[in-house]
Amino acid sequence: MIGPSELVFVPGVGFRPSTSATLVTPVTAERGEWSVTIERLLRSPEKTELVFSLTGPGGPPVSGPGLARPEPPPWMHLPISLHHAGGKIELTNDGRQGPSGFSAGAGSHLRTIHPTVRFPPLPSDTMELEVVFDGAPGTWAVPVTLSASTQYGLPAKALEVADRHHGVTLTSRGVARSDTLTAVDIYANLDATPQPRFMRSLGIRRHRAGGEPQFTHVDR
Repeated sequence: MIGPSELVFVPGVGFRPSTSATLVTPVTAERGEWSVTIERLLRSPEKTELVFSLTGPGGPPVSGPGLARPEPPPWMHLPISLHHAGGKIELTNDGRQGPSGFSAGAGSHLRTIHPTVRFPPLPSDTMELEVVFDGAPGTWAVPVTLSASTQYGLPAKALEVADRHHGVTLTSRGVARSDTLTAVDIYANLDATPQPRFMRSLGIRRHRAGGEPQFTHVDR
């Protein structure tokens, strides 16, 4: 279990080991009709997570009645690698299993992809690297500088507290607080049932204005 001094909460990222490093400010670059924004890059002992948006020529202009949904751009799964002082790490198919989508503006031949991809861990001392895109945009290296998560994160306490009701087990694995916020790391597991079921959220997305919130925090 991670000890209290080894865990931090990074706003906008979540609970991470204190040895991790993150991109503080998004990085944007342009090349002809292509543009990219590195929105998030997190280095941790378990993995390296990259969130980005890439825009480029991807098909005929979107038009017609109702603006029918266009086909994904042919370069949606373009090769990506991380180049650091000690070598490089290439993105594998397993690393493409995170959230992904694309969009297109009315009347535009440009397409934008919005994936979250994961790489194996970078060396623990890596603070400067290049995100390299290949394929349709050509070989395109975008420099990125990371900052220690402890510089911008809140010290957190690791927990392992669970409670189970109606076949749902909620587990809290971390908590952090400051003068302006309290963050709790919570996981939900469903008991196996004869009929498949799934959980959309812990209630926050279900909350409607004027209704009772389904997920609350009580300080005792």
